[in-house]
Amino acid sequence: MNKQEHAMNTQEHAMNTEEHAMNTEEHAMNTEELATVHVEWQGDLPVIRVEGELDTSNAERIGISITELAGGSVAYVVDISLLGYLDSSALTMLHRLAQQPAKLHLATQPGSRSARLIEIGGLDTALATYPSREAAIAAASG
Repeated sequence: MNKQEHAMNTQEHAMNTEEHAMNTEEHAMNTEELATVHVEWQGDLPVIRVEGELDTSNAERIGISITELAGGSVAYVVDISLLGYLDSSALTMLHRLAQQPAKLHLATQPGSRSARLIEIGGLDTALATYPSREAAIAAASG
């Protein structure tokens, strides 16, 4: 391979690397839109609602957001009843949240995919789960 061919291959590799970086950035932007986190305060109690899809692409980021929103609260509610999808990384994130000093009260729709996965994964014994947002708020407030 002569110097000109090597220079062309190097330039092509640089372009491919830049294109890969752009595709990775685009993917990251798209995964951020998979789930949204909202907080509503009931007195001193943060009630955090997660909507959309929670998977390996965003579970860590969502977990950090929830931790920040819960702040120094003694207890907090996370409502996942509007999640359309979650995977094992989401379950792992929820389990980690339950290990923190603040008491996690998890609201999920009975019979939903979320509720079934929590039960199948055995997390229903490790997490304080409630059949509704209202029940979780009452338990966390009491």
